Amino acid sequence: MDAHDPISPGYGHNWVADRNRAMRTSMKEMLAGVLFAMACATGCATYYQVHDPTTGKDYYTTDLRQMDSGATTLKDARTGNEVSVQNSEVKKITKEEFEAGKFTQPSKTSSSAYPATAPSR
Repeated sequence: MDAHDPISPGYGHNWVADRNRAMRTSMKEMLAGVLFAMACATGCATYYQVHDPTTGKDYYTTDLRQMDSGATTLKDARTGNEVSVQNSEVKKITKEEFEAGKFTQPSKTSSSAYPATAPSR
């Protein structure tokens, strides 16, 4: 290395300032990434209405899992209970529809999908 080489550490180049500048830049990038991830985690929720045609009930959730058996498992936003629906119709909805549906009372339907019949003689 030549003493007059502009790239050599002893010739007026502030290597410490460059390193600090690079660290500040990488920390800013990391902070921006963390903030973006947090925004997506809180603001990018997917809302679902799950209809059970067997009972006629509608469930509202953001936590939905399709099981290998074909059943749908969800956390009901109205009650907080874990619910498993064997035969379901799943529909993506807006946050506004979710909030409205979550606070409405479930419709009063029969607990059985089959109408009551009189005993045969």
